Amino acid sequence: MPFRPLELPAVLEALGRVIPKGGYLASGVLRVGAVPEQGAGRRPPVFNSIAVLGDGGKIVQVYDKIHLVPFGEYLPMQQTLEAIGLEQLTRIRGGFDIGITPRPLLKVAGLPPSGR
Repeated sequence: MPFRPLELPAVLEALGRVIPKGGYLASGVLRVGAVPEQGAGRRPPVFNSIAVLGDGGKIVQVYDKIHLVPFGEYLPMQQTLEAIGLEQLTRIRGGFDIGITPRPLLKVAGLPPSGR
C-alpha cells in the first residue's frame, strides 16, 4: 500500500471487514517510526514493511525490511546524490530506513516463521 494504512483507523476497519474470520491479510505498507530522541531536527524513520492484519483489521505483526534495494529504496552516497537532484525510485526523501537487526522472524499462527 503506497500510503500509511497503520495510522488510519478507517482503513484498518475497512480491511477488517473483508478479512475472513480467523484469516489474515499480509501486505506491504509504508510505516513511519518515532523520531529518535537524539535527533530533534531529524525526520522520523520511514520503513518498507509487511503488516499482517487479522480479524477486524487488528494489527497482528509488522516486519520492517532490512535489505534495501540501492537506487530503489535508498541512494548510495545519499547526501551527495540528493544535492545534485537525484532521488531513488520511491521518491521518499532520505530513503527508507532499515528495520532492527538482528531481524526478528515474522510469526503468524498457522504459518511457518518467515524472515524474508
